[in-house]
Amino acid sequence: YSVGLVYYQRGDYEMSKQAFNQLLTDYPTGQHTPKALLRLSEVAEDTRDYEMARVTLKRLVEEYPQHPGIPIAQKRLELLMNK
Repeated sequence: YSVGLVYYQRGDYEMSKQAFNQLLTDYPTGQHTPKALLRLSEVAEDTRDYEMARVTLKRLVEEYPQHPGIPIAQKRLELLMNK
């Protein structure tokens, strides 16, 4: 998760996306999975891949309904429905 976050903060969205996707592949139910999904959706939005952002946010909402980031995810998902 930290590697993806560092790439994201540096503006290297491609490497950030790769790092988050690797985490989600290797640890699909790990402790950092919900945060990685949320960050991956941000990377997708920043690169204007709105479909990926929607899919990622939907997965977060469906699989982790108790996560503290859900209200933010739902609002962002609402906004993305028009893009």
